[in-house]
Amino acid sequence: MPNPGEKYRDGSLYREDHRRQTVRHQPRRSVSDDEIRALLRCDFGIQGSIGFQKLNKQQRNEIIKSLCNKGAGARQLSRITGISYGIIQRVKE
Repeated sequence: MPNPGEKYRDGSLYREDHRRQTVRHQPRRSVSDDEIRALLRCDFGIQGSIGFQKLNKQQRNEIIKSLCNKGAGARQLSRITGISYGIIQRVKE
């Protein structure tokens, strides 16, 4: 890499702020499928995916947000709850 102020071959100047910076992500805690099922059963009183699908949208969305905050992934929730991946992605945002 050239030093700050030196020119590249194309004539543009190299600047210190153009250096590529690494973004450090927080380590994500993964939650097992069994842990999610236990949370659904104990915290929310939901037995299986059919019980989850019978909830109204507001309750469903609150539970999805809660599980995502605890480390559950969208695909994982889709697999366990039977709710489509796209819906879970929209709720997360």
